[in-house]
Amino acid sequence: MVAEGEIFPDNGGESDNFGAEHALVLILLLFLCTLSGYLIRQSNFHYLPESGAHMLIGIVAGGFLRIFSSTRELAYIQFNPSVFFFVLLPPIIFEAGYTMKKKRFFKNVFSILCYAIL
Repeated sequence: MVAEGEIFPDNGGESDNFGAEHALVLILLLFLCTLSGYLIRQSNFHYLPESGAHMLIGIVAGGFLRIFSSTRELAYIQFNPSVFFFVLLPPIIFEAGYTMKKKRFFKNVFSILCYAIL
């Protein structure tokens, strides 16, 4: 039974701090990715695509996380294949198809249909 005035049990605010720290890190990483994309476009640096810069930022952030985090924090951010396949992968495929030239699409339509059907 919950006491009067106590809707959510208090656990010392530990989970609130944990969530706030991770939200701050996520916002910082999104800002870095946006900044790197802007700088790559402004400097006309054609040797590294934006997605490659974002992957490098993720690799560096993952390395820091591996080195400086506790096992509890590492368990919190484990890779989930269903989230990848149903949430992250469709926009990537959509963007690749949206920016593809019509000539290249129709040149490879048989391969695309094979992958789509099989």
